[in-house]
Amino acid sequence: MNKQMMVVMVVCLVAGLSVGGAATYFWLEAAPDIDRSVQHEEHEGGHADHDEEGEDNHEEQGDTVRLTQAVMDEYGVKVATAGPGGVQLNLVLPGEVVVNPDEMIHIVPRVSGIALKVTKSIGDIVETGELLAVIESAELSQAKARYLASAQRLTLAQANVAANEELKAKGIVAELEFLTALRELAEAEIERRASEFKLFALGLQQANLPTIAEEQGAKFSTYELMAPMAGTIIGRHISLGEIVTPETAVFALADLNTVWVHLTVYQKDLAMVRAGQPVVLKFGHDIPNAQGVIDYISPIVEETTRTATARVVLKNLERVWRPGLFVHASVQVGEASVELRVPATALQTVGGETVVFVETAEGFLPKPVTVGRTNRTHVEITSGLVPGDRYVATGAFNLKAQLMKASFSGGHSH
Repeated sequence: MNKQMMVVMVVCLVAGLSVGGAATYFWLEAAPDIDRSVQHEEHEGGHADHDEEGEDNHEEQGDTVRLTQAVMDEYGVKVATAGPGGVQLNLVLPGEVVVNPDEMIHIVPRVSGIALKVTKSIGDIVETGELLAVIESAELSQAKARYLASAQRLTLAQANVAANEELKAKGIVAELEFLTALRELAEAEIERRASEFKLFALGLQQANLPTIAEEQGAKFSTYELMAPMAGTIIGRHISLGEIVTPETAVFALADLNTVWVHLTVYQKDLAMVRAGQPVVLKFGHDIPNAQGVIDYISPIVEETTRTATARVVLKNLERVWRPGLFVHASVQVGEASVELRVPATALQTVGGETVVFVETAEGFLPKPVTVGRTNRTHVEITSGLVPGDRYVATGAFNLKAQLMKASFSGGHSH
């Protein structure tokens, strides 16, 4: 390599180093400016979000709904003046609908035997004297046979006495023989009466006795089980071909025109519950509510649960309230006078708080309140309102809906 070429290479190397250094210098100088610019934009963006949240919070706290009188009439918004009143004090108790035991019977057959026919099932409504089942009974057959035999013996004894009376009058029969005939007649009458009573005990009536001698074949041993009262079959323990005895309750029959509601009264509430208190019964599940009165409280507290039972009797002509249903009972246990009372319809929930819409010069303002004693219709207000405040008593739900709608549209006048 000659001297001239070496000089050219050295010059090129120096020039390259100079250009690279300059580029590095300018990049380092520019970088801090870029970082500061990004940080500034993020800082301004943070202020913007904060201001936006502040504006939202301010609007929520200061929201007022303005309605014309025509719109108020359309929405059913009615204004009242806050003031004192009475609040009924209610106690909520759990309960259950049960069959009225005074109107329920367990039906047992009067004889032992085999079920030949069963005519009724659970849920069937029956009338007094209606056939429930037919039972073949050897016991009944034997009782009827004894009755027929005793009746025949009585007839013979009566004829014997009549004959001996005639012979005695002619002096043919001695006094002792006549007395013997009288004794046999008395014994026959006793036996016939005993056989009658046995048939009565088995369920036969006096009117059935003359027809026994005419019964033939299977009829002689069949027992017809009849309904002793009108009602609904709520239990059945008999099947075709089954052996039944007088110790077996084959049907349960109840008159469901009335039912009982047993309410559970806890020990801490016993002093507040007494007979004569009105009760509102809520069943839920689209079953209509009922109203009644407590007519009985058990005198003994159950040992394991430490609860007593309060009873409400309900007329149930439409069969609406079925035994077994659970119920919540609101028992009116007293009434308290409060300084501020509003109807329950005035309360709404806005922003997680319980509020009442108060009338102001600008419109209706949702004002947070504190609730005291309550019942189904009215509540006590312990703070948030003062006597004389004008508030929305009914239609507050529609007012809340307008408030929610206005929060999206940005306006509050209607």
